Parts: sequence; C-alpha cells; structure tokens
Amino acid sequence: MSKKQKQERSPAYRLIEHVWGHANGGVHSYSWDRLNRAMGAALDLAIDGGLEFDQNDFRDIMADFRGGCWGQYGSDGWESFYRSAVKENNNSAAMSFEAWKDRKPFKIEESHSNTPTRIYVGRQFQWKGNRVTCTSFAADGESLTACEYHPPKEGSYENKVKRRHKITITDIIAERRKRKAWEKEQQQRDELLKRCHAIQKGVGPQRRTRLQRQLEKAVGVKTKKQWDTMPIQKLTEAVERFLKEEGTG
Repeated sequence: MSKKQKQERSPAYRLIEHVWGHANGGVHSYSWDRLNRAMGAALDLAIDGGLEFDQNDFRDIMADFRGGCWGQYGSDGWESFYRSAVKENNNSAAMSFEAWKDRKPFKIEESHSNTPTRIYVGRQFQWKGNRVTCTSFAADGESLTACEYHPPKEGSYENKVKRRHKITITDIIAERRKRKAWEKEQQQRDELLKRCHAIQKGVGPQRRTRLQRQLEKAVGVKTKKQWDTMPIQKLTEAVERFLKEEGTG
C-alpha cells in the first residue's frame, strides 16, 4: 500500500492500523493476548468515539489485521461491534459492518417514535403484540431470529423461550404498513367519537342521556372496546346516519 493510499484511508482504519503496528511495543515480552485485546478495544474506541468508517473498512480490517483472531472477544463476537455502532449512532460504522456481512439493515419503528432504527443482537422490540429479543441474524443476511420468553419463575433469573420468530425485512415492512393502517383507522374512530360528543354539549341531562342511548342503538355498541373493534366502514356509516337523523350530519 502506497503512502498516498494510506493517507486516504478513513480515521477508523488508521486507528486500527496504528494499534496493530504499535501494540506490544512498550513491553519486554510479546503477547498475542495483549494484541487481541488491544485490537478489540481500538475498534470499540473507533466506534464509540464516532470516528468515520469507509464502506469497506470492516472487510479490510478483517483481512489486513487478522480480525478472525480477535473479533470474537466481545460478548456476541462481531455482533457486539454492530450493537455499539447502532447504540452510538455511528451510522458509517453500522453501514460498513452491513457491507461486510452483505446484510441490509433491519429497521423497526417503536410506538414512541416514527423513525425506524436498526435491530441488533440483544435489542428488544414489539413484534405482533409481543415483546421479543433479537438473538441472531441468518448467515445469508435474509432474516433474523427474535425470541419471545416466558416470565421467569419466582426465585429464578432464567427466562425460557416461549416462541421463536423468524423475521425478514419483508415481514417488517408488512407489519409497518399494517400498523400505519391501524393508526389511521384509530384517528377516524376518534374523530367520529368527537363529532358524536359535540352534539351532546350544551344540552340538558335528559337530552344528553337520550342522545347517548340513541347513539348506542344506532351504532350497536356500548363500550369503548366495542367502538374500537367494530369494522371502520360499518362504524362510519352508522355514525353518519345517526348524525344525519339528528340534523348535524
């Protein structure tokens, strides 16, 4: 590699290269264990410190610095570095890792945020109404495995697997569309309910009670749960008919 090529490498690669070339230089005895620990720590530092990675950096780090000897030092091997990249918002590191693994990012939205974020080994998220934990990615990068656990028994810290979910990016996209459609329906239901409540304002108790009973009869529901589960088209037609009869439609 020429001097010009070295200067063009990313800050993250240059840090790893520096540690590779200088580890063990300040001690009398050479230690492979020390080198391996230093290389893992250096990669952690590059990620946590927000250093920029080029797309091919993870691939080249593996090839140029014997990554197979020290990359397993994390609790989940190389996936530990991916987890750090995601948690530290180092997108260049995450994308470099994905390019090395030939894996597209698996991104999911949580209920508190509309911004999809990457799934990593150890991340918990909601999947089809259940809390699951990502435990691994398929070697071909096409799917991940997420486990749903039984609650631990009293006095035990062990969670037994209740169900394993194989999840693809296509599955995530389909589930996202389903959730968006459900949220849109809920907004429609809330708007219909507001319109029904609006005609009850400014009237006496007897008139309000009569309107409420007429609404329940017209729509065919008495509870909020029934309101939220009634088919949206049927609910809309019933409410519009009720409001028209009351002269407010």
